[in-house]
Amino acid sequence: MDFFQFFSKLISFTLVLLLPFSCCSQKKNKVLDESVNIIEVTKGESFEIELPSHPGTGYTWKIKGEMDESCIRLVKQEYRELGDERLDIPGLDCFEFETLKKADTTIDLWYIRLWKKDNETNPNIKVETYNIIIK
Repeated sequence: MDFFQFFSKLISFTLVLLLPFSCCSQKKNKVLDESVNIIEVTKGESFEIELPSHPGTGYTWKIKGEMDESCIRLVKQEYRELGDERLDIPGLDCFEFETLKKADTTIDLWYIRLWKKDNETNPNIKVETYNIIIK
């Protein structure tokens, strides 16, 4: 590995480390408290949740259980690379939601290996809960 490749990997890895574990990209929503994942948004608007992901490890973020589809709808789910895919750098699993009516609801996301049968009982599985306030 030459110096340029090493330096590129180092910079890319550092950028990934600077991302908070769980963040919300704001479209017109207001994050009230990132430590407890509260998102405030107006009815009819959309918002995104972005979570660091490394699909090369077999893990991916998925919606856990059911969400109240009478007040919130998943519009799009995609993986966004943060660097050159040849460098095996983690990226972001992005979820875009649209709000349908005024309500308070939750979205649970978990970082799992889809083929594993022990996801429910595995204590090492990461789970993020978002409390959504739709005004």
